[in-house]
Parts: sequence; C-alpha cells; structure tokens
Amino acid sequence: RYYRDYPEFRIRFQPNFTWSDDGLYISGIGIRATNSMINIKKDKRQELLRAYGFTLEKDINASVPRMTLSLNAGHWIDEAEDIYKRIYHVLEPSGECSSEIREAIKKLHMRAYFDSGDKAVGHHTWLSMNQDNIDKQDVCDTMQNFRKAIVEAEGGKLYGSEIFYVESCVYLMTLYDLVTSGHRVWQVYDCFYATGEEDQELFEHMVSNGVRRNFEEFLTTCWKV
Repeated sequence: RYYRDYPEFRIRFQPNFTWSDDGLYISGIGIRATNSMINIKKDKRQELLRAYGFTLEKDINASVPRMTLSLNAGHWIDEAEDIYKRIYHVLEPSGECSSEIREAIKKLHMRAYFDSGDKAVGHHTWLSMNQDNIDKQDVCDTMQNFRKAIVEAEGGKLYGSEIFYVESCVYLMTLYDLVTSGHRVWQVYDCFYATGEEDQELFEHMVSNGVRRNFEEFLTTCWKV
C-alpha cells in the first residue's frame, strides 16, 4: 500500500537459511527486514537521498547493543546511554574512554557479539588479521575478555542473529507510524531517511520516541522469556 509507487523501498521480511558445509542440514536461520536498495554504497547514498527528496534522517545509536541491553533490562535504554563506553568501563573501570578507543570498540563489537563463543572469537579474529609480530595468545585473550565485557555491559545475555528479528519488528512498527502519518521513508536497517515538514531535531525526537514506545509494546505483547 505505502510503497506502490516506490517498490524499490518496499520491505522484505523473510527468513534465510544457512546450510552446513556438507549440505545435509540447516545450521542457522536468520530473519531481518531489508529492501532492494539496502546495499547501495554510502558514497552513492547522498545522491539517492537528493533524488527522492529525503531531507530528514535518524540513525538509532548503537542499535544492536542497545536492543540487547533493553531486552535484558526489560525496558528501553535511552540513547543518552553510551553503551560502547559502558563496555570499556567493564574492561577498565577507572580508565578514560577516548574517542579512538570508543571507535575501536564499535568496530570490533559486531565480530565479538555474533561469534560462536569466547574461545572462537579470539581464533577467528586472529585468522582475519595481519599476524606480523602479533602474539596469537594475546589476541585470543584480549578478544575473550572483550566478549565477556560485552555480555556484562549489555545485561548478561547475547541473542545472536535473533537480535535482528527483534530490531526488525520494532523498527517496522516505527516505519508504519511514519508512513501512515504521511512520510515517504527509506529504512536502512536501523536508519530512517524520510520526507516531511518537520525540522531535523523534531524528526529525530519523533523517531526516538516511536522506537521507545514500539519497543515497550513489542516487549509486552510479543517477547516471551
């Protein structure tokens, strides 16, 4: 209904299956809301935004860790809470989290979050990096400690690819609120690009408020623990 004239932005929300190496069984099932424009390179994105008149933008800060901590806490964790700094202070309680350290934590977070366990994350990180003059055990120990810090900082439990299902449900509810109120919207995972009469500050407030409200609704009506 809402993307009849813009089918390229229409959401697809269907499971994908990962098969074992021998092809004998399904080793994983994932589901995440996407659309056909989702993989456009960031350097090409601005041109697309201009072409469609998307003048408003809101990206949910630290979406995966925030959604995880919110599930574990039983309520939405406001975006004012810097979860990457929270992770750092588990590792270094009295340390100063510089912008460079925070950026490093952000870059490594998804690798550590979605790996299969504390031991595996160190080994897989080692395999993916330049190994010159680097001690493998040091990498493994560092990444194991990093993953443990993520678990602690985000409330004691990680959800693997299931977190994308939760994200998708909450953000689709928010997308529905936007399109039914007259906005044309391109949703790119945890980011909303839109048309509208609001200024940027008001739009950001609208989306943040909508995500909080929809998360609380999802938690009470859909999420079973």
